[in-house]
Amino acid sequence: MVDYNTPPQETQPTPEQILALASEFISHFNIRANPYSDRKGFLEELRKLDPLKSGDPRYVNEYNPTEYGPETEQIIRRAFDAMGMSQSETPLVPGHYKAILVLGAARQAPADRLDYLLQALQSGVITIDAIVVTGSVRPLGVDDDPTKSEVVNVSNYAPGAKLEGDLAEAVARGAKHDTTLPDDRVFSVVSNFVGTNPDNGRRFYADNDMVMTMAFQELGQLGLLSDDSRVGAVTTQIYQPGASFDLANVAARFGITDTLVAGNPSDPKIIANRSVSTLFTEVCRTFQKALTEQQTE
Repeated sequence: MVDYNTPPQETQPTPEQILALASEFISHFNIRANPYSDRKGFLEELRKLDPLKSGDPRYVNEYNPTEYGPETEQIIRRAFDAMGMSQSETPLVPGHYKAILVLGAARQAPADRLDYLLQALQSGVITIDAIVVTGSVRPLGVDDDPTKSEVVNVSNYAPGAKLEGDLAEAVARGAKHDTTLPDDRVFSVVSNFVGTNPDNGRRFYADNDMVMTMAFQELGQLGLLSDDSRVGAVTTQIYQPGASFDLANVAARFGITDTLVAGNPSDPKIIANRSVSTLFTEVCRTFQKALTEQQTE
């Protein structure tokens, strides 16, 4: 639990800080493309390195038995730690937010992220005008593999849920009861986007950019966005650095520059199940997102 008696400092990473960490990683994995002069080539090489392929949900990495060797594993872990993904949390900076997005996920994550937001709200550290819970139509669970049944264990807050979007809608309904905000200022946005990976035929679903854009469009229609608006988001700490770039990119398209993504603590059981492949994927993807942010400045 955050001690809000000591206000947290803003700790959002910059693209330069993230890309500065790439030297050892780039050298070790022999990435030849320059991230500045050959962005497309650099992103393609990172995509090939990522052990998680398009269409695979992140929990697949928990069951990835790949062994990378001591040197490679340490390089991955150093990059993961340096990016801030292993720290316990990134609290919401005190102040007023026009809106805070609760980013979509599976398992207990959506409810945990809302609880983290409500903790800051009820302590008086922050004030907000709106809460938006995001989601996609990604199915929950793996029907043919009972070892992954924990993926659909959401009956405590979203009984009967079959899609990530069902969890978002359930969390939004709960948030209406836990705040004094008007009903039209607490809502979910669920993207129906479904794509197919041409390499393996697997389906993939809306990413942060898509659902954040939908959220900003809805907030704009409510008249809540202006150049001086601060918009925040809450995700799980492991995804906080990457999501901070996602939010900054989307906000910039709406003329907003004041953004902050908080990272709530991960479930210790989830942390215990993280494989090196899990860390590897998040390092690759955070590098990619930092480079995307670098291109928009």
